[in-house]
Amino acid sequence: MQDPNVALVIPQHWHSPLLRNRALASVAMFYQPDKSLVAEFVPHAGAEGPRAHAHGGFLATVLDETMGYACWLNGLPVLAAQLAVRYRKSVPLDGSYRVHARIRRLEKKRAVVTAELVQQQNLFCEATGIFVRVPLSLLEQQPELAQLAEIVGHLGSGVALAELIARSEVRQKPWSELEQRARYLATEALALVQDFSLAMVHAFLR
Repeated sequence: MQDPNVALVIPQHWHSPLLRNRALASVAMFYQPDKSLVAEFVPHAGAEGPRAHAHGGFLATVLDETMGYACWLNGLPVLAAQLAVRYRKSVPLDGSYRVHARIRRLEKKRAVVTAELVQQQNLFCEATGIFVRVPLSLLEQQPELAQLAEIVGHLGSGVALAELIARSEVRQKPWSELEQRARYLATEALALVQDFSLAMVHAFLR
């Protein structure tokens, strides 16, 4: 049984395509016991703006995504309507940073969310976002949001996030095992090809 005082690790395959893009960043997401969301990330060269530092647009996107997930993983079907970002310091590439997003105010038609991008005690950026509620069907119409819409729908109907994560991991496990097996077979096949090539070279040189 999941301890309600322990953060939940959000599965990587739940992340948006942007957050899964390893050329831009390595990202891990955690749903906190207080219903806030933390994204730990390392920006890579693909996110470069100023030399050796992360692009401001990329940072705004990470803040936006984290605030959006703070809503979605609380069962709220929303889309961003307004985003205000204050940049305090440049963010060097390849450092480890944390974005902490919280729903500050929940209204009938919108949620007001804040986020901070920090490294230990250093504040680099902060943002406030207004996210408007939309029909779940609107999310379902977007191919890149279809999985997210399913998750939001289940949460809205009362299914616990921990249960959804457990179900997801069970479904994902066979594919992980299949991928590992495929990689093993590919390695073995490559070794056989190399051995055959060496044998042919030796036979030619005799």
